[in-house]
Amino acid sequence: MNKNLANYIWFIVLGFCLMSLSKCMWRANHSEINKSDKEQFYKKLYLINVNDQNLFNDARIKGSINLAFNEIENKVKNLNKDFKTIVYCTDYACTESDRVAKVLKNLGFKNVLIYRGGIQEWYQLSLKDPKDYPFEGPATTKFLKRPIEKMDSDLNSNEIQIINAQDLSKLLKISANK
Repeated sequence: MNKNLANYIWFIVLGFCLMSLSKCMWRANHSEINKSDKEQFYKKLYLINVNDQNLFNDARIKGSINLAFNEIENKVKNLNKDFKTIVYCTDYACTESDRVAKVLKNLGFKNVLIYRGGIQEWYQLSLKDPKDYPFEGPATTKFLKRPIEKMDSDLNSNEIQIINAQDLSKLLKISANK
């Protein structure tokens, strides 16, 4: 094989390896919540969906970011702790949003709220009024269409504030227009 051709191939392979390595390093350095335009749909407000990735992809309040419980500390370290932070999960029976909200409070977030109705209630409201309840995803999960069962929570109301769907809708409209 010609020595020049061998060097040329070696440089191409080296370049490819370096590009792959830099891409992996970029992903590692950006494992926090990415502050892209989509995720910053609302101004001075974080809307956090704590459902697993599959459910998040299927159904979410428009502008939500996904945050699993085991990722909290790594993903929120660069977020502004003064922003309103609203956490929600599947429905009134889900307690994952309570757990995440408590952790966020312990990490220093000053204005944490929980939307108890979750994606189930929001989805059903969006069917009646998509303008006031913006929704994203194909919504193929069956529980979304089941009757809503409101439940009391063990969460002390002095600990973390609860927000209902109507107030959340108003807050999101205000935040989107700022």
